[in-house]
Amino acid sequence: MGRRLFENPALMSGWLHWTKILAVAAFIAALAAMAIPGPAGDVTGIASVLAVGAIALMAQHAWGLLIVGVADLALVGKVWPVVVFTSHPDWSTATATLALITALPGLVVFVATLSRTVELVTGGSASRHHRAAMALSGTAAIAWLLMPAFSS
Repeated sequence: MGRRLFENPALMSGWLHWTKILAVAAFIAALAAMAIPGPAGDVTGIASVLAVGAIALMAQHAWGLLIVGVADLALVGKVWPVVVFTSHPDWSTATATLALITALPGLVVFVATLSRTVELVTGGSASRHHRAAMALSGTAAIAWLLMPAFSS
């Protein structure tokens, strides 16, 4: 059984609204990414994982936040070059732009909760492993986002 995101009813009222908005934004990003034309490969796979995370988040499962965050990071890394480097805008650029804009809230939440996620995995915030894991995660995320700019 999965752990529910908010088991305390007092905390649930305010945050439940925001997780639903995040789930809807992630689902829209997944649908928009699936509509980007081209070979069915990386973007379609990322979009399907993002849709699963959005459904889990709608069902108030805590693991949905992590899935949405990682999938949004991967989606933004694949989609932003399409938006930035396209010389003639068409409907594929419009769907890529929609996917990019609706993926940003999940990316912001992922960055904001990364410290707590790493703390849960490494076993404490004061450990040396926690700081190393945070630095490695941040470096990997920045490299993933910047890599398409250098390969084009």
